[in-house]
Amino acid sequence: MGQVELEAAAALYSGALLEELQPFALVDRLVELWLRGGLPTGPATSGSQALDTYWRDDAERLTADERRALYAEVFADPFEELWVALLAAMARGDGDVPERADAVRAQLNAGVAETTLRTAPLLVAQLRAALEVLHDPEILQSYGARDSWTLIDTLARLELGSEVDVARVRTMAATGAVVIGWLAGGAPPAGDAGEEAVEAAQAWLTAATRPEDELEP
Repeated sequence: MGQVELEAAAALYSGALLEELQPFALVDRLVELWLRGGLPTGPATSGSQALDTYWRDDAERLTADERRALYAEVFADPFEELWVALLAAMARGDGDVPERADAVRAQLNAGVAETTLRTAPLLVAQLRAALEVLHDPEILQSYGARDSWTLIDTLARLELGSEVDVARVRTMAATGAVVIGWLAGGAPPAGDAGEEAVEAAQAWLTAATRPEDELEP
């Protein structure tokens, strides 16, 4: 039931979570610095080429409002309630997992329209392009960052004045995509794929729960 739609939803779920790290805003800021000569990159180096390509593609990029509208359409209410209930049931090994899985499948299928299927690959490609800029070795070296996630944390503080919980967001994005990918297969937790999905559900719940939070299944 709706495998293509669910696969698109899995990719968009990761994108929606990673938006919390503001990758597009961070790369836009790097482009501004680069254009003003504020980044120590040479004219023909990998960093300059990555920033130049990103800058030239700006007109084709979805705006923040367009991305938010797409996420809101796919993950509309009551997705969050159904989603947390499913993950909690999977983590506990409840017998109602198949029923809760069907509820999430139906909700996601209803949220993924034909236009979404056309737009999702574009959004995913644009997100990948932004993350590739943040992964460029020369740009990483400019900030003394060991990887793109460390760079995101540094840039968020230095350039946007914000604090981001990179580890939490990464975990929830990756594990959420695993669970939705499992839903696309249409089977209840069983076998290796099921075990992976259950572990992903447990990891998502652990990452999502903060000391001041209480998630109700």
